[in-house]
Amino acid sequence: MLRQVLNSQFITHTQLWRFMRHACIELSRASFCWRVRRLWAHGFLARHILPMVDSEFVYSVAGPGVTYLENAGALYNGPRNGPKVTADGAGVAHALGLNAIHLDLLRSGQLVLWQTEVEIRSENELAISGYAKHYDAIVTLQFDSRSARVALEYERTAKAQSE
Repeated sequence: MLRQVLNSQFITHTQLWRFMRHACIELSRASFCWRVRRLWAHGFLARHILPMVDSEFVYSVAGPGVTYLENAGALYNGPRNGPKVTADGAGVAHALGLNAIHLDLLRSGQLVLWQTEVEIRSENELAISGYAKHYDAIVTLQFDSRSARVALEYERTAKAQSE
């Protein structure tokens, strides 16, 4: 559960539930809520109220959660206290949009692998060879007997031609 929050950067309560249920990690909603409350109460998760982004609680990994995951072998080279929330919530909205895409692809049954920006960034900065940039995700999809691997860039807002 904690690793999903780390890799998502920001995640709503319902999105986290859907990821946990899909992976058969947690099948009881009451048990899931109890685990989330314990992670938050012990400082492993940060809980944000951002009505401009979503009506639910939004979670991110907190400093003790980062330390715990690194001790468990997770590669992470982001902020030591977890991702930062900006006043406008733009980064949060971007992460929640990516989670929605990820969940839709999981439900479609075509997703083989989803490599997150957190994983890509860690590989790019800690390995000799990496990707050309920090993509939002590298996604492998299965169509009939063929598979395709694509770099995903998710744009929530219109960009100028030069961007």
